[in-house]
Amino acid sequence: MPEEPFDAIGNQRVICLNAGVSDCNVCRFATFDEDTTTLGADDIDLRLFAVDNCTDFNVLGQIGGSGGATSAEVIDVANAAAGGYAFIIDYYAAASGTDIDYLAFIYFVLGDEGNASLMNVPASATAGSAVTETVNYSGLNSDSRYLGVVSHQDGGGEIARTVIDIDTQ
Repeated sequence: MPEEPFDAIGNQRVICLNAGVSDCNVCRFATFDEDTTTLGADDIDLRLFAVDNCTDFNVLGQIGGSGGATSAEVIDVANAAAGGYAFIIDYYAAASGTDIDYLAFIYFVLGDEGNASLMNVPASATAGSAVTETVNYSGLNSDSRYLGVVSHQDGGGEIARTVIDIDTQ
């Protein structure tokens, strides 16, 4: 997660990223119940906006949002463009009635890092059928969360993606 300052606006936290990334396969903005004060009982919601930059903060449009009944929230952006992003974390309800301590995760999956391999991959597949594949990975720090992407291809290029959550905690 990039080190960015939090700005307090009422019952919100805003992280503004001037993301100089291009060709981001998947960008994910997420929170998890396990990383809040009262596991599964606190409720925070997420919103993501495109902004022209983090200085003027002119909103260009909402990209996504996640507002379930707990703090297990996720916003995925496929093929995200370089530019400004305002990631807003909304306080909705705390089990204690007063406040929530939480961790927020921002992932940028840019391409092949060379630290994962697939096992048991079939030579062919049939649309609509399920296949179990094993992903082996290396070089990840313990006690963290990671995101990966498996690109499914045919002779003409990518036909689908599978997003993989890896929790080393």
